[in-house]
Amino acid sequence: MIEIAKAPFKLSITEQIPELFEPMGDTYLVHILDIDDSVMAGEHRLVVPQKSTEDRGWKAGVIVAVGNGRCFDRPDEFVVVPNVLTGTKDEMKAEVAAYGEAVAASTDQAVVVRIPAMANMALGVGEVVLIEKFAGRDVVLQGKPYIIVGQQNLLARHKSLRLHRNAEGTWE
Repeated sequence: MIEIAKAPFKLSITEQIPELFEPMGDTYLVHILDIDDSVMAGEHRLVVPQKSTEDRGWKAGVIVAVGNGRCFDRPDEFVVVPNVLTGTKDEMKAEVAAYGEAVAASTDQAVVVRIPAMANMALGVGEVVLIEKFAGRDVVLQGKPYIIVGQQNLLARHKSLRLHRNAEGTWE
């Protein structure tokens, strides 16, 4: 057996591209717009007001990544599904998959199915949002401020403005 020596690998989380991170559950990764940031989006110019951050009860940001919607703070549901199939186990698995994940208790008459608690992730990448002042977890990626925040801490979204990140990493 031949052993191949590997060079030491150093992973610096703060230098990673923000889009490579997927928030867990019903959370969003949001790029926080600084007070002096101004973003040109077509004919609109989005400027965060020059008011001191101590006086504001909110932060403005742009959604970079969206979680899968799984709710970790709510229990999963368990449903008894009648077994109406007379076919093979593969056919039964296909029918159970339509409901959720089968758990241990199953008989010829019924199957107990676990349905994960899920939340509808209503916002998408590029949407401009207002966030509660002290909500979420602050993260610095590539020298820029980001926050991982649950959707219950999002105050509002801009109805008609959706931004896209260009090759330089700025929003347009």
